[in-house]
Amino acid sequence: MLTPIDIDNKVFKKAKIGGYDIKDVEDFLVLVMSDYEKLYKENSELRGQVQTLQQSVDYYSTLEAGINKTVENAQTEADSIKLEAQKEAESMKTSAEVTAQNRLEELQRQIIKAEVDIEPLVTSEESATLESSAAAKVTEPIEQTTEITNSNSNSNSNKT
Repeated sequence: MLTPIDIDNKVFKKAKIGGYDIKDVEDFLVLVMSDYEKLYKENSELRGQVQTLQQSVDYYSTLEAGINKTVENAQTEADSIKLEAQKEAESMKTSAEVTAQNRLEELQRQIIKAEVDIEPLVTSEESATLESSAAAKVTEPIEQTTEITNSNSNSNSNKT
């Protein structure tokens, strides 16, 4: 690419016959050089801006990739924590069920043992109640007979 200095330093050979007016060519070259110099500087500035913007894009792309990776890691960690919590809850539930079942079985054993221990007492109490009831049934007629006899005796004594 030509630079403004290249244009300024360009020397044209003089034509012997029918050439261009040197003053007109030099004036035109000054105009071209002036415009070309402005465009060259603007182009250079724009290239610098493009490079700066590209660096910004690269920086933000890297930042975005890092954020995306962080979000992905956070989601993975959240899923892991959730899964672990579900496992822990299931484990606690299972443990509680086992403990409750063991306690229920222990209470059932205690009930059976208590029933076995109480059975002789209930049987002997029932026997005692039956004996008492039988004795009452046997003694009742005797008592009634004794009352009647006593009553008759008292009435005979009163007659005398």
